[in-house]
Amino acid sequence: MFKPYFAVSADKGAGLYPEAVFQYLFSAFGDKYFLIRISDRIFACAILVQIYYEIRLDEYLQVFAVNIRICVVAGDKMHHTLCDILISADRLKNFLCYTRTELLLYLAVISANYNYNYNNSPRSYSDSYRENYEPDKENEKYLESESSSKSKGNFQYGNLEASYEIDTLRLLTVAFGMYGSSDKSNSGGNTIMHGADRQDFAYRYRTDNHGKGSWYSINGNIDYQRTSRKNKERMITLSYKINSQPQTNDSYNTYLDIEPDENKLDIIKELSLKNFHSDGKTNTMEQTFQVDYTTPIGKLHTIETGAKYIFRRNSSDNRFYEAEGASENYVYNENRSSEYRHLNHILSAYAGYTLKYKGFTFKPGLRYEQTIQEVKYLVGPGENFDSNFSDLVPSVSLGIKLGKTQNLRGGYNMRI
Repeated sequence: MFKPYFAVSADKGAGLYPEAVFQYLFSAFGDKYFLIRISDRIFACAILVQIYYEIRLDEYLQVFAVNIRICVVAGDKMHHTLCDILISADRLKNFLCYTRTELLLYLAVISANYNYNYNNSPRSYSDSYRENYEPDKENEKYLESESSSKSKGNFQYGNLEASYEIDTLRLLTVAFGMYGSSDKSNSGGNTIMHGADRQDFAYRYRTDNHGKGSWYSINGNIDYQRTSRKNKERMITLSYKINSQPQTNDSYNTYLDIEPDENKLDIIKELSLKNFHSDGKTNTMEQTFQVDYTTPIGKLHTIETGAKYIFRRNSSDNRFYEAEGASENYVYNENRSSEYRHLNHILSAYAGYTLKYKGFTFKPGLRYEQTIQEVKYLVGPGENFDSNFSDLVPSVSLGIKLGKTQNLRGGYNMRI
């Protein structure tokens, strides 16, 4: 559970409103807030910062988290008068203040949290032993290997949400979130093949493997909502969303100190000892642009319409390099590498109509969708191709209220 680490506060008597009002207004923050006056405008700001830190020795884990919440209220030409405040307590929105001049307070809320987990595992060790019973392999009788490995990494996640009520008709919201991890690992070992007398060895070598990787999911959106002044049910919404999921991997596997030196090339060939380096990057990214409009027509009819565009891009670039054992002369291997691009453009539009008359509801709709695909294989097997197709999707639903506890519904829709 989070424990308050520190909070910012100011003199509560600096404002023009009674202290009790602000205590109620910022009840979610306790009694920590600012009051600032600029000309004829007053800003009330509450800030809460919570920090959490924990070490778990048994799991070699460290946890660090921060939670921040900021609430800002601004009003014009305030007067030293008592006022009634109507609060939507669950979200700290829609603060409405009535004075003699019926003044309106605008609200901005910012909320953020971040969590970081760090894992540092101790080095682990292992040994193996193998005995060869083939009679003609007396010079390669006992194989012994010892190795160790170590890894460390982190997992983190966080989000940021902000909303600003420009006025009673316009609302702007922004959100950002991410989670993911990165890690590093290294391992190494020694291998030796003894003869039957254990005095001589057929070969020996050392291995060194290390790498790093990461994966994340990042998303964000911004929405603007505009309500009609004449009719509160008439509304237009503009939205933008983005999501990206990048992944990376970079690793080396190497053979070192191959002996005896005079038989080095034969040992490399016989045991297929090759150093390799793998470097890969993949990403899935999607962006969505959307507009929706709803308007009533009279008391019985409602029209809904909107459009959406989705751009989706999948990419992969995996490069593979090889080198003879104990060598750093890496050569790009195209046969074991791959690179491709997959692009999708999706356009759609919809229109719907709703009729409500007493206990009867009728709702037909139609959606058009077009998809344009383009796939390119830049490296590796596969043939480039593209496609373009569209669909028209109808839907209809009926509903009848038979009584206080009985409803009859029916509908048709098609999926693509």
